[in-house]
Amino acid sequence: MLDHLFEENPHVREELEPDEIAFIKDLIIGESENSGKPQFLYQIINNKSYNIDVDKWDYLARDSHFLGIGKSFDHERMIKMSRVIGNEICYRDKTVDNFFDMFYSRYRLHKTAYQHKTVLLFNKLLGDAFRSADRHLGIFENVNHMRRFTYFTDSILEEILKNEDNENLREARNTLNDIIKRSYRYIGTVEDGNDQGEEPGNIVCEANFDYGAGNENPLVNIPFYERGNTHESFNYNPDQLEEMLFLPGTFQLNVRYRFERI
Repeated sequence: MLDHLFEENPHVREELEPDEIAFIKDLIIGESENSGKPQFLYQIINNKSYNIDVDKWDYLARDSHFLGIGKSFDHERMIKMSRVIGNEICYRDKTVDNFFDMFYSRYRLHKTAYQHKTVLLFNKLLGDAFRSADRHLGIFENVNHMRRFTYFTDSILEEILKNEDNENLREARNTLNDIIKRSYRYIGTVEDGNDQGEEPGNIVCEANFDYGAGNENPLVNIPFYERGNTHESFNYNPDQLEEMLFLPGTFQLNVRYRFERI
């Protein structure tokens, strides 16, 4: 996608050297093996060490705002309290509760929006419709052709629905109509060990909620520093965090939702 943007805007590419373009790509990926540049730079956009970066702050703040959920963490305070120690970005120890609020905001967004049971159902039905239509429309080929991909919008849904005489799109069209008509209703969760599979006409969707580090406490991986000591970092251990914060009993929750056809 970045290469396509440069192709569409050659005047921008002309201002950059090849090694600068490679550096931009490495920053997006979040790693570089032989750049010779300070490693903390690769923690700014896509931090693979402990999952705190400006990309996460951006979508958490934006989505919380537009969904009307609100956020309880202050990313500007986090930035002001950050220091580079030992070639990695570290944070003042007193911001630990702010980071917990951030990871909780992530969990809440997944539970109320990204992996809401209705969203999961619609995602599955959309996927089924696209896979069926792909045999005739070549939808997934667009992923490898950036110019065509930029034109891949919601109009594909209209194209499937309006071609009522195209028998090749009948299955995809019926699936999309199931979404429009809300042909499925939620009937409850599936308890682990008691799942009999998807009964005819029923759909099971699985949600995986966590705080960004699976079943682990994400706070243990964050490097902190103490006031007056900006030359040495440390990590809180689980027991220390348990004493300092009101933490959940588990950091991961798997739920399976069952829907039946009306």
